Formats: sequence, structure tokens, C-alpha cells
Amino acid sequence: MEHIAEAPCWAGAGKADVELAGILPFDGFDAVRHPLAVRALVLEDKERICVVALELTSIRPDLLAELRAQAEKASGVSGAALWVVATHTFSAPHARTPQHLASDALRQKNDALRAALGKAVFSAVSKAMDERQPACVLRDSGTTSVMVNCDVETERGWWLGKNPAGPSDHRLFVLSVQTPEGGPIATVFSADVQSSVLKDARDAEGQTMVSGDLAGAAAAKLEQAGAGIALFIEGCAADQAPRESVAAAEGPSYTGEADAVLGRLGSELARDVQDALASLSPVPGRGLAACAAKVLLPGKVREDFATLAPRRSIVWRQDAPVATTVSFLRIGSCVLAGLEPEVSSSFGAYLRDAEAGPEAVFTMVNGAQKYLADEEDFDLITYEAMNSGFAREAASQLRQAVLRGTERMREGGCA
Repeated sequence: MEHIAEAPCWAGAGKADVELAGILPFDGFDAVRHPLAVRALVLEDKERICVVALELTSIRPDLLAELRAQAEKASGVSGAALWVVATHTFSAPHARTPQHLASDALRQKNDALRAALGKAVFSAVSKAMDERQPACVLRDSGTTSVMVNCDVETERGWWLGKNPAGPSDHRLFVLSVQTPEGGPIATVFSADVQSSVLKDARDAEGQTMVSGDLAGAAAAKLEQAGAGIALFIEGCAADQAPRESVAAAEGPSYTGEADAVLGRLGSELARDVQDALASLSPVPGRGLAACAAKVLLPGKVREDFATLAPRRSIVWRQDAPVATTVSFLRIGSCVLAGLEPEVSSSFGAYLRDAEAGPEAVFTMVNGAQKYLADEEDFDLITYEAMNSGFAREAASQLRQAVLRGTERMREGGCA
């Protein structure tokens, strides 16, 4: 466990694109439609915190260690005070481990991808450090309707689709870092939605294209509108999909339907953030703190991914307990909680509604552990429950761990 105190009074933000020239085609992606970006925010006074958001699907532990090393090298920040997160775009190649690749040529491309990601992290964080200036932090909440629940009942059981009647927490969290005069430095925003608008889209030549997808489109529009560097951190979106997406069976091209759908939803999310930015208020209190706590949760055997399908009955098999890390940042009295696994929108809503809950709940923070399903998911036998390595009891235990940690952070201690 780690703890730092004092109020943030300086801030800087930076952005760098991931250079994929000579790497593609790789991992099922052929060309770049929208450059993948890395964005970084540094807050500091006597101590310093750093948040780095990468337009990736997820970040493996070995890659996470490499990226954190680059961020630490550029910022001097380590431990609980350094957050490295994936925006969870589905339109980005994965960095693999060498044993998962079939040839030396693929391993060389994989090494080049890892190096490109590390270079972009170092560049973005270095720019954030260079741009540090006096700053204040403001926040607001809003709403957005870009998401829809993705658990749908079929004749054979529950599966993935679009379910407007299913639970979705439409709250939008927005944090604005500004100069004392109101000049933009950075905007941090979060919603319960995956960036998967383009996951099945191809261009007119049939190529699969790289893109920051929904989060990247919204961030770019916010930056064009003068919101500073815009960092998206995914909320609780294990069971949430974009309201619209592109179906492969329809044979879209990026010059037609795919661009239109992404442009529409990206603009909508950006406008929702801008609405919240119009009514900001200063974060109350003073002090900056960071903390991380290990939690051991009940485990279960994850079902074989290749055989996943809707079903009406299943025998859940117990497995060894699973360790996970809950990360906390506190800015004044505003507590932000970051989780490694993907959790449902209802999970996040429970914590946000709790009297002692955090102001925001993020996922894919300093790691990725697939799904941690709610109790109801186990009752319904949803995709999230079948594809989880956590047992039914894990959700309740993790919620309580977040609430305990939030309370201790507000009291000035560590989780």
C-alpha cells in the first residue's frame, strides 16, 4: 500500500500517436484509419501523479510493466500514483507474448509494436511534464445515451446483442483541469460504454482498419473544440455496447456507413461532455492522494472460449482465489476508484449511488482481468459470467472493498 498527500497545484498534459508503419498487417489489422493515440495527464505539488490512457483493447501484464517503466522514466512517478489504462477500443492490434506467435516475422512485428507503444507513452508523458503550469481542478456529471445493454435473451439462453430494456447507467463523469484563468489543460471523461462501433467494419478493399473508435472519436472532437488533451477512461461497461455499431454482414466501407455511425456517436458523446463542461464547479477540499490495495476474491474456472454459446444450464466450477488490485486517486474530496476487471454497469451504479461511494468508478486500470460478473449474470448464465474467472461471490466482496477503500481515502488514510 502506498500513500501520498498534499494538494495538486500544477498540471500538464500531452499526446502522442502510436507509429504503426512497418508493423501492419498484424494481429488481424491491415491498415490505419484513425491513428491510435496515447494521452497523459500529470498533476503535482509536493508529490506527483500521472494518468496515461492508451487506445488499446487491453494491456497484458508483461506489456503493462514495459509501459509503466516508460511512464516512470518520463515522469518520475511510480506505484499507486501511476495509472496506465486502456480505452478498450476493439479496433487495435494486441501486443502478444512471443510464444503465441507462429513465425520470426510475426515476433519481429510484435516487438516493433511493443516498442512503438512504449515510445508513444514516453513521448506523451514527457510532453505533459514539459507543459506543467499552475492549475485548478473542476468537475461535473452529466448524462449520455451512446450506450445500450448487450445481454439479450434468445431461445437457447442469454447471449450478446442490443437490449435497450436492459440496465445501463447513463451517468457521465467529467473532470476538467484548467489554468487559474480558465484555459484548458486536460479533460478526463468516462462513461459505461465499450469502444466497439467498428469492430466488424472493413474498408472498400476488405481491409480491417485500426481506430480509436468511439472513445477516440469523442476525444478528438473535444480536443478540436478546445477542451485540452481529452483522456477517456472506461467506466463499468462489461455489459454495455455502443447504441449503434457496424455489422460485418452488411459489407460496409469506411467511406460510407462505418464513418457515419462513428461520426454520429462520437459527436454525440463529445457534445454530452461539453454540456457538462459548461457547468463545472471546483473540486471541494484540498489534497492529492494515491493508494492501491490488493484484494483476494473467490475464483472459478472460466469456460472454454471456443465453446461459449447460449445455454440454459451450467455447472460453475470452483477455482483458486484470484488476486486483483483496487486503485484510488483522491483530488480534494473527490475519490476515483480504478478496477482491473471489467464489471457491469449495475455494479458501477451501486457504488456511485452508495452514500460513501466514490465519485467515479473506472475499469481496465493498471491491468485487465476480463469479466467480473454480477450475481444476476450467474443466474441468467450470461456471456460475462461464462467468460469470467471470478466466482459469484466476488462481485459483492469487490464492491465492499471499494467502499472501504473510498471511506479511508476520504479520511486521509490509505485503502
